[in-house]
Amino acid sequence: MTFIEVKNPYTGAKLAEVPFANPQTIAQALTRATAAFQHWQFSSSYERADLLTKVAADLSAKKAEFADLICSEVGKPITLAVIEVERAITVLQWAAAETQRFAGELLRLDTHKGARAGFGLSTRFPRGVVLGISPFNFPLNLLMHKVAPALACGASILVKPSPYAPLTAKKIGELFQNYHPDLVQVVISDDQATARLCAAPEIRHISFTGSAAVGWHIRQAVPTKATTLELGGNAWALVTEEIPQAEFPKIAQQIVSGAFGYAGQSCISVQNIAIAETIWTDFMRELRLATEQTRYGDPQLASVLCGPVISKAASTRLKSAMQSLAKDVEYVQAQNREGAAPRADFLIPPTLLVASRKQAQRQLVAMANEEVFGPVVIAWCCKSLAEMIQRVNAGRYGLQAGLYAKSWQSIETAYAQLNVGGLVVNDVPTTRYDHQPYGGVKDSGLGREGIRYAMEEMTEAKFLALSSIS
Repeated sequence: MTFIEVKNPYTGAKLAEVPFANPQTIAQALTRATAAFQHWQFSSSYERADLLTKVAADLSAKKAEFADLICSEVGKPITLAVIEVERAITVLQWAAAETQRFAGELLRLDTHKGARAGFGLSTRFPRGVVLGISPFNFPLNLLMHKVAPALACGASILVKPSPYAPLTAKKIGELFQNYHPDLVQVVISDDQATARLCAAPEIRHISFTGSAAVGWHIRQAVPTKATTLELGGNAWALVTEEIPQAEFPKIAQQIVSGAFGYAGQSCISVQNIAIAETIWTDFMRELRLATEQTRYGDPQLASVLCGPVISKAASTRLKSAMQSLAKDVEYVQAQNREGAAPRADFLIPPTLLVASRKQAQRQLVAMANEEVFGPVVIAWCCKSLAEMIQRVNAGRYGLQAGLYAKSWQSIETAYAQLNVGGLVVNDVPTTRYDHQPYGGVKDSGLGREGIRYAMEEMTEAKFLALSSIS
């Protein structure tokens, strides 16, 4: 039997050994999930809401335990880990409420000459067993964005967590198994076993969050299956000349928090900042200062915003990318490291790269258009909103963008022309509302999450025509 050794990415301490599922275990899980679906698809909205509400209460009672585990397992700063648990509770509560609103649509039948009187009912039914594949960076909340909608729409679900974060998944799975043993099952599988799971006929919907390369590979491997793909991004924050100087310090701090929080390991972490040329000098002064003052280091400290990256491979990749840049790229790095660093090689100082010179801009274009997934952000000087939009649209990703503007004309123009799945006005693109339709365009994915929108992805429409006239 093969085991995963789970280690704290900051201290290197061994947390657990978790076995990979073998073919027999996976076959049994699929059988149990199918049997659970046959029952749960006919459950009442009350039963679904009751289960989700109970688990939300159980999770709330164990909030500190889950936050500590997330901090230890993936190195997420403890303050952000607490927020993640709170968001997961909200997702469960929202899904419980959505079970009572997810009722379908009523249509008239007498809409053309000679049509019979009556009405039509369009209702959505669960496709079947869901496979939810979740990443390490939000080991609880992103998992809940798959589990809660699945249960709310009447489906059972197999959860395949990241090998970096199996413990959080197993712990939340136990809360559900206290009520229904087979509705939510956690399967720790390697790449080969995961591929077999994706292809298994029992799986009717795949919800994947992770890298673009893996997500599109899954889509190509099972093209006839319903899939939801939440993939990468290179999130842009656009700061227009409409912003008054008095707001520069606050906005700079928001951007820095969105770029460096949890070591930038989010697909909507701020990676690029487009700044209007007319305010470039003054705004950059605040941005440099906010970067230098960012606190990084021990994720157990409440003051720390940026902890370690998840692995040695991630650290090596980031350091190599920055070392390959030309010398005329300006670096600004955080100065406040807090706590001892037993594994200092996992710590990347929050870094601002400044693309003010033409040579530097040419060097940084490739980095800007890919997903850095680390505490590195690039500042760009732009002459106009049109140039900002052009830079965003030139990349392969289109998940979310943030726009700092005051006029409706700028907001309307950006909303219409930016090729992204979501635009956040006067805040960073890192802002996600858990009930919003969340997803991207281009290489950023396919479909939408956000409880009700995920429920639509996991279901199929069926139509019933009713009339009293034969």
